[in-house]
Amino acid sequence: MSRKPVFSRKALNILIFITATLILVFSQFGDETSLDGVKSFHGDKEVAGQDSSSTDEPSDDYETPKVKIKDFFPELADIPEVPKADIDFDVQHWTTKSGLKVYFVPAPEIPMVDLRLVFNAGSAQDKPEEAGLASMTSNLVKAGTANLDVNQVALELERIGADVEVGAYRDMAVAGLRVLVDPQYFDDALKLYSQIISEMNFTDEDLAREKNRQLVGITHKQQSPQAQISDAVFETLYGAEHPYGHPSSGTLESVTAITRQDIEDFHNTFYVTENASLAMVGDIDRKKAEAIAEEVASQLGHGEAAPKPDQEVQAVTGVTEFIQFPSEQTHIAMVGPGVKRGDEDYYALFLADHILGGSGFASLLNKKIRQEKAFAYSVGSGVSPMAGTGLVTIQMQTRGDQAAAAIEATRQVIDELAQNGPTEAEMEDAKQQILSEFAMRAASNSSQLGYLGSIGFYDLPLNYLSVFNEKIEAVTAEDVKKMVSRYFKDLGVVTLGYNDPLNDASTEDQTN
Repeated sequence: MSRKPVFSRKALNILIFITATLILVFSQFGDETSLDGVKSFHGDKEVAGQDSSSTDEPSDDYETPKVKIKDFFPELADIPEVPKADIDFDVQHWTTKSGLKVYFVPAPEIPMVDLRLVFNAGSAQDKPEEAGLASMTSNLVKAGTANLDVNQVALELERIGADVEVGAYRDMAVAGLRVLVDPQYFDDALKLYSQIISEMNFTDEDLAREKNRQLVGITHKQQSPQAQISDAVFETLYGAEHPYGHPSSGTLESVTAITRQDIEDFHNTFYVTENASLAMVGDIDRKKAEAIAEEVASQLGHGEAAPKPDQEVQAVTGVTEFIQFPSEQTHIAMVGPGVKRGDEDYYALFLADHILGGSGFASLLNKKIRQEKAFAYSVGSGVSPMAGTGLVTIQMQTRGDQAAAAIEATRQVIDELAQNGPTEAEMEDAKQQILSEFAMRAASNSSQLGYLGSIGFYDLPLNYLSVFNEKIEAVTAEDVKKMVSRYFKDLGVVTLGYNDPLNDASTEDQTN
């Protein structure tokens, strides 16, 4: 008699579905969004909602393309994706008596409160000769208060179970608090948080330690091809004198020269009420939220709102830059001017980028450049709107002897999309994926906090989250064609490797 199978066909199908769903869910964790950060080094991350220790500098590797179920399980292609959800947050906005802008969403589902002060104090406020100052200031905010040193601050946060996170990016600096709503924890946490932000106090040892940490990081960046090409992309597009043109973490020379007085002056100038907004999400009502905002605002100093970058950015058509680097692969970045945060082109551009190269395995660039032509180990594109003119980029890694052909093939994909537009299926798939991922990202308190922080910092409409779905749905194939022609057709090129693939006829494969 035959042996009965361990799993029935029905149970096996359920197991396959669960496994595929887990792959989809976990694939989302590496992506997220900014408004200030980037995919890889430029994608759409809601930086005001990220937890970061220092800068917006990239990792050594490009972003892993996102996984879709049907890419690996064709037999499950007919299973519906995560359904689109209507985002309808009750974003409440007011200004405190002292002038602090507040953005609040009640979230009674979890007994927590999340606060985030967002300052116009990113690296765009650094002078070129003081590059790295915004980052160093942010990292020293938690070093002490008027009465507590860095160790005492850490012990007190541990005692009350609170988490204070700080970070500096190109546009902004953020300082957030997460704590239980229970008064026995919350009251002490709010008091300490306000003191940390307003009473910045650090010893010479703290300064030396942070300066050394930042210098070590810069030294490590010099050995990272991804970090090198990222810095080159910003300098190529913006120029060394533009607020976005220098490395956020600084240089060995600029960081070494930073003094205590520089940091104190930066903090006193930019960490003030007039230069800040407060985002708040949690299990509290409007009355409690107003009281919290007044307490936070009462501790902040006063000054002036800093200007945001408004310098014109020139097209970089035909510009090529080469960085000689002992890399096993040739790294390629194509870059051009993008849009400011809040630009009406953003939604159509975001969808166009998703179809072109922002959707990972399903993107046209991945299909044409990686799968069909085998020109690249990885390839993708991204859009990074910022307070000033943002950027669009395409990035890939390939063999040195294939680099020039890969760049040309990429331009052909761009030209074809600009001329013919996407298919109906490509439009439908892109919209479905964008809206599904947006609903998933917007579900957590931390993500909502990030969106609120960005709404306040970039002066976005209060219904930004609510109208996102309809804005994406309204994009047409003709809109996509226009966005690709407008933003992706004339990109500058930065390459890194043993030889310059665009100007050296003797370029050979250096991987063997």
